[in-house]
Amino acid sequence: MPYRLGRDDTVAEGVRPVVAEQLLEAAARLRGDDPVGAVVHDARRHLKMARATLKVVRSGPPKDVYRIEHLCYRDAGRELAAVRDARVLVDTIDGLRASASSSVEEAAFDRVRRALRSDVVSAQRVFRRNAVREGRADTLTAASRRAAAWTIEDGGWSELASRLQRCYRGGVKARARAREKQSDEAFHAWRKLAKKLWHCERLPRGAWPELMRARAKASGDLAGILGWEHDLALLRSALLERHFVGDGQDVEALSALALQRSRELRSHAERVARRVYAEPASAYVERVGVYFRQWRRC
Repeated sequence: MPYRLGRDDTVAEGVRPVVAEQLLEAAARLRGDDPVGAVVHDARRHLKMARATLKVVRSGPPKDVYRIEHLCYRDAGRELAAVRDARVLVDTIDGLRASASSSVEEAAFDRVRRALRSDVVSAQRVFRRNAVREGRADTLTAASRRAAAWTIEDGGWSELASRLQRCYRGGVKARARAREKQSDEAFHAWRKLAKKLWHCERLPRGAWPELMRARAKASGDLAGILGWEHDLALLRSALLERHFVGDGQDVEALSALALQRSRELRSHAERVARRVYAEPASAYVERVGVYFRQWRRC
């Protein structure tokens, strides 16, 4: 099932199968035989989409149902985070090497990469245990069945509009805080809100496919840039907190290179953000609402 609302669905009717399908896809990936990195990446992606979609109708289900489901998806995602975090540090050092100048020796990258790679092997060894993977997959399959059977009070466009406005307005504020503080924490908070906006914008894209697809792509690009910046922040923290074999100057040079690349990505994010947040939140939501209501009348 596509990650979007159908023209003839109510918002509640459209959300229920989307959430159920995303959970089922995550469970299927966990049961598959693909490489661990791909399995974890895809399963986390589906879980994030399920969580984002659940939040669209957070006032529809009873509070205890929403709380239970939200915690279920969140905890399942956290269980996969150790594998992802270990893998992303290796990918980040590789990406940094590809963009590096000759100021950092290849041997420095090799030494750090070997140490980081050992963490990946350890995390993947735990994940490969069939009982662990099956248990997580069973949990998500059961959650998918529950989602398919939800009784949700439909809030109509106002429900989706409220979520869009929260994500958009929150992103505007987070962007301002990031620009002011220039801290890793502030940019990480902005990244999460940009990603939430991207997920939310994909649901009503049938209202005007060409425009909404481009709109969602811009939000997705912003979230991706900020995601790369966050990965570099994780790498810098790892370089500072861990003891790597070799000259301390190697670690210092790599940290400086990561910081330089991080600043470049922050500047890039700001350029993309000028398009993503080009209008007030209320005007943006009202405009999308017009597209959405006219689409439903066709």
